[in-house]
This record gives sequence, structure tokens and C-alpha cells, in this order.
Amino acid sequence: MSWLESDIVKGEADECSYLRKRSEELLVVAEETGSEEIIVEYYHTLFAFLEKQEVIYLRIALLAKEEGDESALRLQNKIIGEMILQGMTPGESVITFLERSKKDIRKDLVDLTGEDLDLPVDLS
Repeated sequence: MSWLESDIVKGEADECSYLRKRSEELLVVAEETGSEEIIVEYYHTLFAFLEKQEVIYLRIALLAKEEGDESALRLQNKIIGEMILQGMTPGESVITFLERSKKDIRKDLVDLTGEDLDLPVDLS
């Protein structure tokens, strides 16, 4: 059994699918209601989805490069094609695109809530 067929990968793919679907649902509700709370939840869910995509992509890219796994290489190319459809410019790396997208989400959350999630929190 290849790494791509493992239960761990299937679980991460399921989580990624759930987060994608949930973010799409939240976007619809946010657009319908204009609720700031729903919009914030949408951004947080979308951010988590992008984080999960990044982790999965890095693992697939390493598998394709390090081990020459053909199925990983095909999947990597499929992901690149999907990212281009989502707005990644040709020639831009998937990681750069995902990091830029997460940065945009953080900025949108600061604009919306005034809270910068990257600032340290005083827990004392």
C-alpha cells in the first residue's frame, strides 16, 4: 500500500473536503444574511481549509520529488491545475499562492473585527 492510500491520508483528505464544503456553505449564509459572526466563521473555516491544503500538498510534493511516486506526481499536477482555477497565476508556486491567500484572509479579519490574530496574546 502506498502512502497515498493510507488511512491517514484518507482522513486528511476527508477533513479537507469537509472544510471546503463548510466554507462554501458559510459563504452562502454570509452573503444571504450579512451576519458579521458568520463572515468571521467563514474566514476562519476558509483559513483552516487552506492550511490543510498546504499540508497535504507539501506531503504529496515531497513524495513525488523524493520517491518519484507517479501517482503523487499526477496528484500534484492536478492540484496545481485546481489552484490555477482558484486564481493562482501560472508560474506561481502552490505554497506561495496558499500563503498569499491566508495573508489576505488575515487582513480581511483585521479589517472586519479589528483583531490581528498574528499578534501575541498576553495570557498572564
